[in-house]
This record gives sequence, structure tokens and C-alpha cells, in this order.
Amino acid sequence: YPHRTAWQWATAAWRSDKGVLCGFNLTRNQAKNPEQFHECALWHDGALTRLPLPDFAVPKTPLDPWLIGSKDGRVDLRFEPQGLRRDDTRIGPVKSWYLQPWGRFTGTLAHGDGQRINVDAFGVCEDHCAHW
Repeated sequence: YPHRTAWQWATAAWRSDKGVLCGFNLTRNQAKNPEQFHECALWHDGALTRLPLPDFAVPKTPLDPWLIGSKDGRVDLRFEPQGLRRDDTRIGPVKSWYLQPWGRFTGTLAHGDGQRINVDAFGVCEDHCAHW
């Protein structure tokens, strides 16, 4: 990893209104080619679907709503934080700045075929930056 590392991450799991087990993982991280190499996926009723690389709109005040979306519209989420874990560590040249709010996601995620999955789930986000 480079000497400056940063990422945003979001994840949640829930049962749909029809009882179907669902989950997602979304991240924007340090990959050399993030459009190709990322960990973004939707699990729906036992099937795994690759999701596009998302953009995170992280608010200046971390307990305000976060928006997470993708250029193609397949990721369209709003995250309402309900609590927060935070750390700001500085030891000599090493710095780590970290936010981890938890709360409720609402919105939609879409399979590659366009089928939209409604999201209403409790989960967690991260915004992290480290220098070493």
C-alpha cells in the first residue's frame, strides 16, 4: 500500500419484505485500477452480483446523511447515521483518521439485468485515511 491510504466502505444485511436474505458490500479503496478491482457486490436470495464502483458523498458533519451512488444508477442509497465511532491517532509520522458511523440504509441496488432490490437495512460505513 502507498504511504497515504484512504477508503470509504459500506455494508449491511437484511431480509426483504418477502423474507429473502440480502446483503451488500460497497467500497472505494486503494486498488491500482478501482473500476476493475473492487469488492462491491450484492447478495440476493443466494445469488452474488457484482456492483459498480460507488461514489460516497460523506458529509462534513458525520452524523448527517451520507449518499452513496454509482454513475450508472445501480447503486442509489441514503445512509442515516444513528451513532459514531471515531479515532484520530498521531504518533510521530504515523497518522490515522477514522470515522465509523452505524445506522439505517434506504434506497435501491440493481442486479446487472436491471432488477431493483429495495434496501431498508441497518449497517455501517467507514471513512478512513492513514499516513505512515
